[in-house]
Amino acid sequence: MPYIDLLHPSEAVSIWYTSSSRLGTVNSLLPDKPTIVMLHPLYLNSSWLWCQMDDPRLNSSYNIIAFDTRTSGKSMSTPSGMYDTWVQAADLALCFQYLHLPPVHLVGIETVSVSCAQRFAILFPDMVLSLTLINVPPPTELKTNLYMLDELIQLYSYAEDLDTYEHAAKELSTFFAGPGCEGDLLDDLIGFWEQSYPPSRRSLTMQNLNLIKNASFLPRLLFRTPLPRRMLEAINSPVLIIQSESSQIYPLEHAQALADNFKSAGKDARLFVVKGIAGYLTIMNPSIVNQTLLKFLGRLPRVRSDIKPPSVPVAQRMREALDTLAELTGDPSFSEKDAMCSLNFSCVSPEICKIQVKSRESYAKDAAQAFSPLQPNGRPIRKYSEGRKDHWFVSESNGLSYAGKFLLPTLRGTLLGLHE
Repeated sequence: MPYIDLLHPSEAVSIWYTSSSRLGTVNSLLPDKPTIVMLHPLYLNSSWLWCQMDDPRLNSSYNIIAFDTRTSGKSMSTPSGMYDTWVQAADLALCFQYLHLPPVHLVGIETVSVSCAQRFAILFPDMVLSLTLINVPPPTELKTNLYMLDELIQLYSYAEDLDTYEHAAKELSTFFAGPGCEGDLLDDLIGFWEQSYPPSRRSLTMQNLNLIKNASFLPRLLFRTPLPRRMLEAINSPVLIIQSESSQIYPLEHAQALADNFKSAGKDARLFVVKGIAGYLTIMNPSIVNQTLLKFLGRLPRVRSDIKPPSVPVAQRMREALDTLAELTGDPSFSEKDAMCSLNFSCVSPEICKIQVKSRESYAKDAAQAFSPLQPNGRPIRKYSEGRKDHWFVSESNGLSYAGKFLLPTLRGTLLGLHE
């Protein structure tokens, strides 16, 4: 099975990965093709990158690898209040070295993955040929979006019946993917959440939410966009930013500011704007994203993907990265930590660690007795579209709700005040 075990006395982590190769593993990668590594969006996993993995325009010219983060998909880990996107970057670096991967074209997709990709490129620039950021988030989460997401996650996690659960899931789909997520795609998305993040696993849902929720209140975590100049200078690869034109949670102005900051630091940075308001761009607008990425990579030198042990021992390279983090943050205590433990790369303060542990434990309480949208065989009770039937509880694409056609004409008239 394609797992990478990151074993350490203080934690246990197994990272799942897949690839576009014939066997789905690193051993079957074609060495004459450059390699792309993709980091999936929040509350999804590597299986949702099939639009890229199966696109012949990409997989015919590039090896493609996708990793599940330690709190998503098939990956497994010991819960920790120290978890942040610096830890994610360290996880990824250990996976690269254990798999003997060559330098890659790194693609971070939205929110958490964008932050992880930037941190990885800062600490391990020798492993990155190019950096692609899709839907760059604001420097800190906008309060309106943060409060909205917090309330939706709470409604979703503590739903007591199927209608309430599906309503919350539909609103979450609009938040993350935009109003254009409908039909079979919406059924698939909600079905995936039912199996991966049901109310009984709400502590896992909260662990992922903490990655963006507490970053807004912790100055040491504010190494998101725009990055300080000294961090931008540490990234030595070309940069492509693909951004939605008018997304509520990914305002275009922040992507423009980041591109300008890269250019002012002497970096080759390009910004491509996708028309519309969609989130989850790799799913909602895959053809445009794939074509743009392909053109960007096509102008870069082609590099072989020979699988061979790293020239620098893993422990030494991780130590160098931890020393770099100590220098960038101005905190020499990083240099005193064990570099082989990803959690030691965390920039979470003791106060925020306690908050994250408390919130996870709060969500975990009585989770075993929570409502389940699944049948005993582990499959969803129904598709979202099967239970909708124009119910007034479900908002339409314009955000409003209407009494559906299932009401009898006389009853509709009575409700509208047209009959005595």
